[in-house]
Amino acid sequence: MLVSKQDKKIAMITIDKKIAEGQRRLGDVPVINYHRIPSRAQLTANLQDAE
Repeated sequence: MLVSKQDKKIAMITIDKKIAEGQRRLGDVPVINYHRIPSRAQLTANLQDAE
């Protein structure tokens, strides 16, 4: 899932148990990987950190 704000890409969210949880970058866009669906609070916090 690609998250954008005012047509600016903020982050890409992935759920993949085969790779480590956490954040990495794909060009200018942070990619946040989870092993399961994150809570709203966790997702909000991670997206704020990504901006």
